[in-house]
Amino acid sequence: MTDPWEPGSAAEVAAAAAELGATAAQELDAFPWVIAGNVDGASWSLRERAGIYEIHLELGDGDQVLLRTGSEVELPTPRAAVRLAIATVRTHLRQAACTHDGVPAGALWCPWCGTPTTDPALPV
Repeated sequence: MTDPWEPGSAAEVAAAAAELGATAAQELDAFPWVIAGNVDGASWSLRERAGIYEIHLELGDGDQVLLRTGSEVELPTPRAAVRLAIATVRTHLRQAACTHDGVPAGALWCPWCGTPTTDPALPV
């Protein structure tokens, strides 16, 4: 990953979020690297430390839901980190709201949200 403290990286974070209709700001200028934002009414944060990142959905009562973890290899730039976080949160929100109405018979996945309609561990 490029150095998140390079001049202009905070502006890159904000601009990347704005392009997607969201907000984001670099919260810490020390380890762990933290970006926090809001998309579609949901607050989220991305924390990277020692090469591992976590994306959390922030709940109103101060609790968090872990949505995704991974390696910093997936975050080559601050812009990529913001895009990954927003995509992860939007996917979660879409899946949580989907009623799976109208899924074609025999479909293994909901065509609208991507949620498995059967146990994916079972053979087809």
